[in-house]
Amino acid sequence: MEKINKDLFPKSTLYPKEYSFESSIGYIDFKALTYREIDNLYSKYSMRPNALKINTVKLSLIDSSILPNLSQNIIDNLFDLIIYVSTLTKDEFATIEDALHIMKEDQFEDKTFKSCKLCKESGYDKLRNCPMLDKKYHSRDVFYLVNNKKLNECPMDNINNNEMVSDAISAYIMYKDKLLPILGGLTEQTTYFFRVAPMAYSILYQPSLKDIDK
Repeated sequence: MEKINKDLFPKSTLYPKEYSFESSIGYIDFKALTYREIDNLYSKYSMRPNALKINTVKLSLIDSSILPNLSQNIIDNLFDLIIYVSTLTKDEFATIEDALHIMKEDQFEDKTFKSCKLCKESGYDKLRNCPMLDKKYHSRDVFYLVNNKKLNECPMDNINNNEMVSDAISAYIMYKDKLLPILGGLTEQTTYFFRVAPMAYSILYQPSLKDIDK
């Protein structure tokens, strides 16, 4: 299967994004699938891998009438992309979870931590084991303890420059206010929102005295 540069296809976070995939027969437009759509497909076709691929691609295509024109190689590539943009890996979920815990840490309250640009301009990047610097500038004596994990590099790059982390704040606010990006229930949302919003709420929500009185 031809290797695809997945960096060109950002994950669907708050809503199912639409994409255009360049294939041997031209550009093919498709959309990410929701948590329920993915769950239903795997429940129905998990024992039939090829049927799973074909039906996933069919559901995702903006124009499903082109399905008979797609070769097996194109279907394989499209399926791989659809699952990639529509789901979260364990590592991605863990990165978001760690980032939300970091946001609550007093040690990262300084404005030079909240802006990688300001940190670099201030010269602190060489003192904080910035991951954007060559490792020769890193010190063994510098480390960060966050969420019961020891980190040898400054974690703020993952927070300040990661769309999946910044969207977690939006997901938290909507979930807290009982708002959903897409019409329907929680399972009609993206897999990202379905998994990240409740997790973000459990980490970030601090009830006011008014809420406690209720």
